[in-house]
Amino acid sequence: MAITFLVLRGRVERLAKQPILFGTVFGLLATYEVVFTGSLFPYSPLNLACSLATVFGGWEAGLIAGLITFVAELLGGIEHNLLVIAIQICISVVVPILVQERPKLRYASVAASQSVCVFVAHLMGSQSAVLRSPWTIIANVFAVMMFGLVARDAETRSRAEELRREAIELRRVAAEAQLSVLRSRVHPHFLYNALTSVAALCDISPKRAAKAAITLGGLMRKSLESSFTEGHSLAEELETVKSYVAIESERFGPKLKVTYEVNGLETITVPNFSVQVLVENAIVHGVSQKQTGGTVCVIARKSPRHVCIAVADDGIGITPEKSTRNPHHGVSILDEQLRTMTKPGKLKIINRPSAGTLSVIRLPYKERN
Repeated sequence: MAITFLVLRGRVERLAKQPILFGTVFGLLATYEVVFTGSLFPYSPLNLACSLATVFGGWEAGLIAGLITFVAELLGGIEHNLLVIAIQICISVVVPILVQERPKLRYASVAASQSVCVFVAHLMGSQSAVLRSPWTIIANVFAVMMFGLVARDAETRSRAEELRREAIELRRVAAEAQLSVLRSRVHPHFLYNALTSVAALCDISPKRAAKAAITLGGLMRKSLESSFTEGHSLAEELETVKSYVAIESERFGPKLKVTYEVNGLETITVPNFSVQVLVENAIVHGVSQKQTGGTVCVIARKSPRHVCIAVADDGIGITPEKSTRNPHHGVSILDEQLRTMTKPGKLKIINRPSAGTLSVIRLPYKERN
């Protein structure tokens, strides 16, 4: 039983799904009786092996186990009545096969087959206690029931692990689908603000408007080609930010200044448009609303397990409630995107009275390969 437990709970659990191998293993285990006759009494290893192989491995496994045990007895030169052994092996295999389609009767079939085996041994005058003792009926049925409990436990655990993997995969697919929806919302929002800046340039300077439109076209093509669910490096994200800033700089000129302090963290992985959305928010709702303009700072800092990316501006300031109350607002979309990630990040917006707004993203530290 200990060996059975270890086998079924370990990596060899799939053994039961391979009838030939399953029957061979139990047939070889039953040869123990040939070498050490009667040492396992009241168990009858020959009949037990055949019953177990048939009940849990199918008729092929039962026949193979029976053939191996009979050949072992034949070659072992044991004084048992070989005819009695042959009949008992047949009974131990055939009876469980008859109820194979009705699992609820499997233990009853084992009890019936073992009882018939003992009756046959008495009828044919066998003197072996292993073959004729009524105690072997109880012992063998108990062994099969214990094996069944262990097998059922192993099957339950295996199914639970399979369901766990399926749940993880479903969550991954759901997260990717949700991120795709968010992507479809980010692009129109970003495009609307960028086109507003280009439209404003048309009256001020058509040449600058044309230059901004070309920059916008390249930026949109790049964003559409990128993988939104996998994220990209901070260096790639800053390229997006700088392209957007170039468009806004055509509109605001020297009134808009943007600085970057990434401290060698260009290779870390960040969600697409994450920093761009915060920079856009700082420009549109902060610096652009200030008559004298202002400065936007992008800063990255690393801790052992996380990385923080901050976007600070010295504009008029914007409260967290104002920035997130509209579900279609870029910051709201970013906040939802971070919550959807497998390893979610955090977004915090701090309003600094008379000193602008500070937006901080906290992400798991992961370098882009």
